[in-house]
Amino acid sequence: LGQDNLRLIISALSKRRVRCRLEELFLTNCNIFPCGTKELMAFVKAKPEMFPRVLHLNSCQIGDEGCQFIAEVLGQKNTTNGTSEQRNGNCGVDIKGMILNLDENGIGPRGVQSIATALASRNCALKQLSVESNQIDENGIHAFIEAFSSNPQAVPQSLQFGNNDISLLGFEPLSRFLSTLESPINNLKLGWIDYQYILGRYSPMNFVSSFQAFLRPFQTNPHLTPRCLELRSSSVLYDWYFPISDLVEHGNSSLEYLRINVSALDEVAASCILPSLSTNTTLRRLIALNCNRVEWAWWVGLAPILCDSTSIRSAYNSNHTIEYVGSSLRHATRQP
Repeated sequence: LGQDNLRLIISALSKRRVRCRLEELFLTNCNIFPCGTKELMAFVKAKPEMFPRVLHLNSCQIGDEGCQFIAEVLGQKNTTNGTSEQRNGNCGVDIKGMILNLDENGIGPRGVQSIATALASRNCALKQLSVESNQIDENGIHAFIEAFSSNPQAVPQSLQFGNNDISLLGFEPLSRFLSTLESPINNLKLGWIDYQYILGRYSPMNFVSSFQAFLRPFQTNPHLTPRCLELRSSSVLYDWYFPISDLVEHGNSSLEYLRINVSALDEVAASCILPSLSTNTTLRRLIALNCNRVEWAWWVGLAPILCDSTSIRSAYNSNHTIEYVGSSLRHATRQP
């Protein structure tokens, strides 16, 4: 986009005479860098009604420095009217229900900390915060948790941390923190790179133990499990069904949508997962991502769970919650 063109956009927005809120601003792949972020945030700081409900700054190379400029606006409080401040949850710019996309920006722990600290200073929460494909490590997760520990009600309703420098075990403190909230968040999307797997030093048992550690807080407090849980890894997950079956079997779990990288929906997966589905009353969708094999045993085992036709009573007691069970198949072995 360039600095000059960004100034043209800011100039055009500043001439708007309508006082209504700007709904969306997409600057994806515009490379505005920290200096452009500074100019844009200075503009919306002076005119809070220009702060959009949906702001996409992904792939703009804003870095940690740009995050600090964004944080200054996110944490801005209205000091002109005390009653209005209380009524709007200490909002200078209205961030309630806002979607903020900061994917692919070279953001590290320092940038995450500045954004989280600003959001935690407010009494209203974002609808979605996405920081995928950055350079966030375990220190960034700890900074995020530390910022929101003082104000849990400000935790965004959707968190997306996919494809960062975080291992599966590194997400365990996050699951432990989310399991202490008063109510579950709507969406948690995580992704990690299995460096140990790539180097040939990763065994299925290592994964199972890490996965169990990550899921354990939600197993202890199933009603605080995120409603939508998406787990992606650089490698397809083997032996995923053992920890997941423990999570799914809880009848009072708040989990409704589960998307996960798996190797296959096979006979072993059927024997572990399907008995849990028979007692679960909340899970609506189970989607296997990048699954390259769906075996006949899976569908044979699933059919009586959805509708057990042996008697009227068994049909009545079947699982009537599930809407969709399937996979995103690229090169799958399809069964008739």
